[in-house]
Amino acid sequence: MIALLLLLAVTTTDIVVVSLPVRGGANVALMPPGKVELRREGTLTTAKIEIERLPPIATLGAGANAFIAWSVSPEGVFENLGELDEKGQLQATTRFEHLGILITAEPHYLVDRPSSAVVFRSGNPEETRLRRTTVSIEVGTYDYSAIQFPARQLVPSVVIQSRAALQVAKSIGADRLAVAELRQAQIAMDTVEEMLNRRAPLEIIWPTANEAIRKAQLAVVASREKAAQAEIDGLKGEATTLRDNNQALEARAQETTRQLTGQLSEQQRLAAEQIRALNADVAAARQEIQRLNQDRDQAAARERALEAQIAELRQRANAVQQDLTVRLRSEFMDPVSNQITSAGRDALTRVLNFAAVVAGPIRIEGPATDALFEAARQFLVEAGVAQDRITTVR
Repeated sequence: MIALLLLLAVTTTDIVVVSLPVRGGANVALMPPGKVELRREGTLTTAKIEIERLPPIATLGAGANAFIAWSVSPEGVFENLGELDEKGQLQATTRFEHLGILITAEPHYLVDRPSSAVVFRSGNPEETRLRRTTVSIEVGTYDYSAIQFPARQLVPSVVIQSRAALQVAKSIGADRLAVAELRQAQIAMDTVEEMLNRRAPLEIIWPTANEAIRKAQLAVVASREKAAQAEIDGLKGEATTLRDNNQALEARAQETTRQLTGQLSEQQRLAAEQIRALNADVAAARQEIQRLNQDRDQAAARERALEAQIAELRQRANAVQQDLTVRLRSEFMDPVSNQITSAGRDALTRVLNFAAVVAGPIRIEGPATDALFEAARQFLVEAGVAQDRITTVR
């Protein structure tokens, strides 16, 4: 059996989910102190997160390298909004209209499920007129506590995260289940280490480290799907064996009954004794059949559960398609230099990260100036995105 990340750390936490109006927003408190400003804009919700004081990331465990914000639907569906910066701030969009906010400590910024290290969660909104509800959600689906992460060094955070991402992929058997994806991640990681040895500047190291994280996460997703499929195949084989055993026991019962019928014509007393003994065998055989049927039903239930898990993985992959949209804002361009600002690069880079993992067109939305539209499009093209994959909506 492939060693998957076990569901040993699964726990529940309570979170307040707010229903936003069609137009307008809400100011929601985070616990411990922090706040998030939510605003519905068309089919998307903008979340502006501000944390007064982030705890030292190193105090949250060996695998904690980044603070990741999640939007959470009332049904417990998660969407990775991105990584908080050093000031505890993040501005992102989500497709959810009814949502809560969760912030957890994670090995790297591209994880697809929150760990059990919950640092902040949303509370009640300031606007008392808004409908809200408290829901219990499961966190910690994937347990990183047994992974031996590399020791922390004085290197950029993105390097620490890329090392951790590679270690997570290896821990779930990607070297057997996702060889090609893991090899690409390892090549990118080796390049990062070489750059560090040569003391290359961060702006040179950063893109390659992000590529290592993306490739490692692709290896994780591929490994989970292949391991789940292997489990299903094994259960199907067990079900076939149980069915064959069931048929053999039925044949044995029929043969026993036939033998009883042939013996009754002669020695009546001896035949009666034999009948009682053979009937006892038949009863035992039928009990064994019943037990095997129960085993078969349990195996079928496990098969259905794993198929549901695969369907959920695919559903989350489809949901990520929504992350291929960037909405331009005026602060994305410096009016003096006519260059994209750091906020603009961050927004475009986030879309690039998801575009590297998910196929589909990248949408650039306004309102914005023609210069900003062109600068954003050029940024994506220079990052390696094909021009026919980029669409603009003004």
